[in-house]
Amino acid sequence: MKHGLFIENCTNCQITIDSKFKSLQLNKCENVVLTVKSCVSGVELMNSKGLTVVIKEKTPSVSVDKCDKVNLLLNETNMETDIVSCRASELNVSV
Repeated sequence: MKHGLFIENCTNCQITIDSKFKSLQLNKCENVVLTVKSCVSGVELMNSKGLTVVIKEKTPSVSVDKCDKVNLLLNETNMETDIVSCRASELNVSV
C-alpha cells in the first residue's frame, strides 16, 4: 500500500474515498464531511473546524490536533481504534 493522501484548504464539501489507502492528513478545512473506507496507518485531522468523519472499516488510529467541532463516526469493526487529541474542542465519538 503506497497511497498517502493529503487534503488541504477545503470548505463546505463532502469527500468520499472508496478504496483502501496508507494514510490521510486533512489540514485547514472547514465544514467538511469525510467518508473513508479503510486506512492502513492512520487518519490525521489538523487545524480544522466543523468536521464529520465516517470510517466504514478498520483503521488503527485517528489523531485530532487543533480542531473544533469534530464528529467521528465509527462502527463495530473500529472498536480498537486509538483516538488521540491535542488542543481539540468538541470532539464527539459515536459508534
